[in-house]
Amino acid sequence: MVAMAFGATGTLEGTAPLMGWRSWNAFGPNVSQQVMRSIVAAMVKPRGDGRSLSDLGFSDAGLDDHLQVCGAGLHGGFHDAQGNPIINTTRFPDLGELVKFAHERNVSMSWHFNNCKCRDNDQHSDVEIMARYEADVAAMKKLGFDRVEPATVGGLPPDYRNVSDIEPEFDAMLANLQARCLRPARS
Repeated sequence: MVAMAFGATGTLEGTAPLMGWRSWNAFGPNVSQQVMRSIVAAMVKPRGDGRSLSDLGFSDAGLDDHLQVCGAGLHGGFHDAQGNPIINTTRFPDLGELVKFAHERNVSMSWHFNNCKCRDNDQHSDVEIMARYEADVAAMKKLGFDRVEPATVGGLPPDYRNVSDIEPEFDAMLANLQARCLRPARS
């Protein structure tokens, strides 16, 4: 999987994947701005050995699904007629503030494209899909998000880790990281 980031030129550039935290693994549909703020704070909070998750390289907080209002947009999706995402302002009253909060703590924020909840690609023409992606990128840039995680429903890489081995606890994340780093090389 390749993470995409905005480069100095303002264009999307491929970079090595970051280690971080995704909202879906812990909160599923119960994510909110307050939850995300608490996760960012937890990522930089020193633990018993004085190191934080961020110190160990977990430096990206990813907002997966449920930032949008499913069914409120064109063809029952979550984008308006111009392709702009319709944000759930009850759950996320100020996404720009959330991103600023993360950046002040040296944590990057990523946005999940083509989410699983609304799946509004199925109801749009190719022209509408492209307008939607362009508007998503514009919104992401305006709000200050650092990266996008393009979703692939199905067809996951063979090394992809399923949710059953990910626990929203520091020790579990550290154990998963150590297991991955200490895994024998493939031939």
